[in-house]
Amino acid sequence: MSDHSSEDDERYSGSEEERSEEEEEERFSEEFEEEGPPRKKPKKKRNRPRGCDFILDDVDVDDDDDEEAYDDGDDFGIDPQERAEAERAMREHETRRNRRGRVLFEDLNEDELERYVRERYEEAPMRRPRNAPAEVVSNQSLQPSHRDPNLWIVKCQPGAEQEVCLHLARKQFLLFETEKPLQITSVVHKNGLKGMIYIEAYKKSHVLVAIQGVSQLNGLNIKMVPLSEMQDTMKVIRYKPQVRKGDFVRLAKTMYKGDLAQVDWVNGPENKINLKLIPRIDYTKKRGALREPGERKRGFIGFKNRPPLKMFDAAKLRDLGGRITEDGAFQYFERNYYMHGFLFRIFTFEDIICEGIQPSLAELKGFQSRALDDDTEFERIGVAEAPVMFVAGDVVEMIEGELVGLTGVVQKVAGNKVTIFPKHDDLEEDVEVCPHEIKKFFKVADRVKIIGGTYEGEIGSVVLVKENSLVVVSSDYTREMPVLKKDARIIV
Repeated sequence: MSDHSSEDDERYSGSEEERSEEEEEERFSEEFEEEGPPRKKPKKKRNRPRGCDFILDDVDVDDDDDEEAYDDGDDFGIDPQERAEAERAMREHETRRNRRGRVLFEDLNEDELERYVRERYEEAPMRRPRNAPAEVVSNQSLQPSHRDPNLWIVKCQPGAEQEVCLHLARKQFLLFETEKPLQITSVVHKNGLKGMIYIEAYKKSHVLVAIQGVSQLNGLNIKMVPLSEMQDTMKVIRYKPQVRKGDFVRLAKTMYKGDLAQVDWVNGPENKINLKLIPRIDYTKKRGALREPGERKRGFIGFKNRPPLKMFDAAKLRDLGGRITEDGAFQYFERNYYMHGFLFRIFTFEDIICEGIQPSLAELKGFQSRALDDDTEFERIGVAEAPVMFVAGDVVEMIEGELVGLTGVVQKVAGNKVTIFPKHDDLEEDVEVCPHEIKKFFKVADRVKIIGGTYEGEIGSVVLVKENSLVVVSSDYTREMPVLKKDARIIV
């Protein structure tokens, strides 16, 4: 009896010792997972570690000693001391493996450790088909398919596209919770595309029901956009304007073909540009009640006979029977707007020429408002945006980009690129810029030669520098000559 009790006590004490060792091992594992580096998820532990587990694991790693086969479900023939020794060896092996992992991360610097974590966790690829790049899969998921609604082209009254889209949107909203809601999913109007809208729906009949009662839409010739062209149809092309406010352009079409105009504002996505130009109005034609009975309206009969350039004269037009109305700062006459004698009119980019424009001084003077005096002539007409021809030796100043305010000397000009040598202690290499990023730079007392305009060929000294112009005194100090910066060049 005593022998049995002693054996039970040993077994009990042994089991207690095993449980304490297991708890210590689990606590060590938890501390390592919290403090140590990330590693693979450990395999599920057995309730009771066995010596066979250690032997198999050791063989897989680096142990070539003799092996013995053990049955996982059979404890017969295993001595308790051997089991305890195997379990202790297993724990030591696990400890060494964890220690090797810690040493590995201790040898890595911050950059290597960051790269390891990023490659393992942040940049881990999502589940996708084998050998298929992730970006390809994501793009394919965004492509329209046969399960998506179709895109239908519906003819529309030009100019009413936006109004029609808003009307259909309100109609969809009002009928949404009724028994017969509209079966369309979206209505799209692309800016700059006149005479049509896009309606997204599964069937053509759904489109016909939606546009029923909308007089601006034509339901007789509805076309479906092919599936392969749907993405290109809705693609938005970023517009990069070639002209800016203040630039000078010339008209390529209409009665004003060849005339100089100045950009007032630009709307690239809608292909619109508003220009300021000197009008051509026929002041010999009577209008309104003063027109002779039976006299027909005279239209434009050719460029040779077009009216001359002349500022808008409201008083004279009223004397001829013209009807002029006030619209804020503008005067409205015959479907055109005028202000300070100039015509302000919207054109398309196909109507203008914006490259190689070299306005003469006479043309620039024509843009001087009658309300301006001579002292502000060059400052108010926006000649800073007029094209400038640069040559080697010109002193220039950066007006755009990261080097705004930097001055330099032009080294060479090649096409649309100008190479300058900057005047700065920290910059010792040439800088390549675009012509619109620089302007000529002058200082008082600079000796210059006038290369354009009224005083072309004269030589003098700069006595006043304005934003876009200079005042040059002649060599004999008898005349002051106002010139544009682009028409002057420093004499070295």
